[in-house]
Amino acid sequence: EVPINTEASLTCTASGVSASSSVQWRDGENVLESGSSYTVTTADWESSTLETTLAIDASSVTEDNTFTCVITDEGQEDQSELAYLQTYEIQAASSDVVAGTAATLTCAVEGVSASSITVVWLDSEGNRYTDPSSDEGN
Repeated sequence: EVPINTEASLTCTASGVSASSSVQWRDGENVLESGSSYTVTTADWESSTLETTLAIDASSVTEDNTFTCVITDEGQEDQSELAYLQTYEIQAASSDVVAGTAATLTCAVEGVSASSITVVWLDSEGNRYTDPSSDEGN
C-alpha cells in the first residue's frame, strides 16, 4: 500500500524462460511503455528467471489499480501475473495555536482498514508520539 501522489513500483518474476523472453506491462488492455508516467526495467536474465519492475510516477498514483505483467517466450505459453497497486490517502488539517494552550490534532486516513495501520505523530524535532492520551514523546 502506498499513499496517493507518491511514486510506487511493482515487480514481476517469471521462471523457466529464456534470455530472449519479452516483457509487457498492461493497464487493462493498454500496453505501458517507459515514458513520463511509467518506467519499465528488466533485470538481466539469470538461470531461467526474468524479473521486471514497473515504476509509476507519483502523478499517476491516484487510486487502486490492477496491472498485468506478461512475459512471452517463443514456443511457450505466455506467463502473466496480476500486480495490485493499493493506495490510501492521509488528510491532516492545519491550524494556528497560541503557544502554551491545549490543541487537538486530527488526521484522517482513508482507503485502508484501521487494523492494518499504526498512526505515529512526529513533532518538528522528530520525537514520536504514539499514545494519543499523552503529551510526552515516546
